[in-house]
Amino acid sequence: MSKTFNTGTRGGNLHKDGIYQAEIQEAEVTVSQKSGNDMIKVQLAIFKDGQQRGNIVIDFLTMTDTAEWRWHQLMDALDAPSNVDIDPEVWLPGKTVWVNLETQEYNDEDQNKVKSYMNEAKAMKKMAKENGGVLPDVIPNDSGNKAKSRNRANSNAPELSSEERMPL
Repeated sequence: MSKTFNTGTRGGNLHKDGIYQAEIQEAEVTVSQKSGNDMIKVQLAIFKDGQQRGNIVIDFLTMTDTAEWRWHQLMDALDAPSNVDIDPEVWLPGKTVWVNLETQEYNDEDQNKVKSYMNEAKAMKKMAKENGGVLPDVIPNDSGNKAKSRNRANSNAPELSSEERMPL
């Protein structure tokens, strides 16, 4: 039996810039055609109102000294163990992470790009900050089930030191 993948909603609709919950659908270790560097291609299903919506977002994590911080940012967001070798193609699919998406032009077309990866506590804190210190009752990336505890979760979110913050 062959393996199947959900193609997501079609039609070229972009996600609005902002923070979303995402599930890693697939991860593929590959090589950049331009530079020849190792990279990991990650396919992310974006969730709105508790359901997968819109296009799949594809992100490329280049494994070079200058760009490896993005890989570390994803590992921090997933609370991955430190200093352990993993196979991204096996370990990443099915994991849930929060992403800050932005729209970027590429080859004369707008597309979504992952600006940063974060864990739920950091995502809630960032959304509250952008909303004047309060999280909305229903945010676009959940079903509203967490609305009652959202302000409590925000007040309990850990403050990150400058060493813990990943550069954007």
